Amino acid sequence: MLNLSHLSKTEARLSLRQISRSLPTEYFLQAGQEICKTVLCLSQYRQANTVFCYVSTQKEPSTIPFLVQALQEGKQVAVPKSFSNGKMIPCHINGLEQLSPGRFGILEPPDTAPAISPKEIDFSLIPCVGLSLSGQRMGQGGGYYDRFLPTLSSPFIGCCASALLCESLPTEPHDIKLPLIVTEKMLLFSH
Repeated sequence: MLNLSHLSKTEARLSLRQISRSLPTEYFLQAGQEICKTVLCLSQYRQANTVFCYVSTQKEPSTIPFLVQALQEGKQVAVPKSFSNGKMIPCHINGLEQLSPGRFGILEPPDTAPAISPKEIDFSLIPCVGLSLSGQRMGQGGGYYDRFLPTLSSPFIGCCASALLCESLPTEPHDIKLPLIVTEKMLLFSH
């Protein structure tokens, strides 16, 4: 397991991105399917009416199975819409066909999608470039989730490919620990 705590955040992020790029897209599709199976069984998800989930890129565990299932189950589903000021807003979608490439080429809801208050969200699945066993999250570096996570008052879970799970990562005081971590191989409470 990786130990990147001796690196700067920038160096650790670059290292994790190199590992991610070296992995086949099929790995992330399969990881997403396994993660979906685990998350759909969690009581925190089962009890939620409104769920928030990132829309995955090709080099992240696929969230498409999760989004499809949540929509089929009649959950209110919100996905992020990002803005140039480093903020993102959770927006309601009724189906994946509403999504189109937005900032950074990531699929996003249309401008007409209704915003959902973070206080309305009952459960969230959060993306990670890498995650440590203690729940420290390494994001893409834009600070979008650093600003978003404190607005949530409900359970959130870090989603990461097991190949990017680390023993430790460099951290800063403002970093928010994720209390629950899911990979395609395990579900763990951070320590």
